[in-house]
Amino acid sequence: CWAAFRELHSNVLDERGTTYHASSYTPKENHTAFVVDGNEIEAAYHARDTIFLTTPVIAASESIARHNGTSEYVYYRGV
Repeated sequence: CWAAFRELHSNVLDERGTTYHASSYTPKENHTAFVVDGNEIEAAYHARDTIFLTTPVIAASESIARHNGTSEYVYYRGV
């Protein structure tokens, strides 16, 4: 289910939107919201920092960016 969250959140980021946890979301007039429910998608939401890079860039070139911290994964374009 993490892959479904990754795809949905990537689309939100592409559209310059925001992903909220259902408990903290307040509907807004003239805004579109998709509500996804389920234990697995909620777990992926809470683990989103392992799916997306959220730490600041500490060094970068045209082709690579370095972030502080460790991971067993390689990220491509922040995902």
